[in-house]
Amino acid sequence: MVILEQYLWGGTCPNYGCDPKKILLAAVENIKRQKALQTRGLHGYSQINWSDLMAHKQRYVDAVQPRKIRGLDQAGIARFYGHASFINEDTVRVGDSKDTIRASDWVIATGQRPQTLNFPGSGYTQNSEDFFEYAKYARRRDIYWGWFCGC
Repeated sequence: MVILEQYLWGGTCPNYGCDPKKILLAAVENIKRQKALQTRGLHGYSQINWSDLMAHKQRYVDAVQPRKIRGLDQAGIARFYGHASFINEDTVRVGDSKDTIRASDWVIATGQRPQTLNFPGSGYTQNSEDFFEYAKYARRRDIYWGWFCGC
């Protein structure tokens, strides 16, 4: 068995998708729960330290690739990094290298990449990667986001 990856080991969910977003959302939901319990025996509020929360999220994301690679290695699955191109019905070339892989059966799981839409105001939209890159530098911000989570 062989796996080829062109972008991030583990795919979108653990790197820029639902998993890191759920880490951030959990902090916000905790504050909301605290507010709801203020008259029911809970006193005081936690505060979100954005830098600490983003560092926690990043530690999670940084552990994804080594964990995925270790799991593949332990399972005896050969792995290649690069763009795969069929050169005939049973052979794939990896990137610009001379590395080729031959097989009679293939599973093609290409993953998802964001579609850039063109509409008035679309310049103000962001995809998940943009959000996390931009959010690193946030001080105080009201953030509104929505995402489709297929997990």
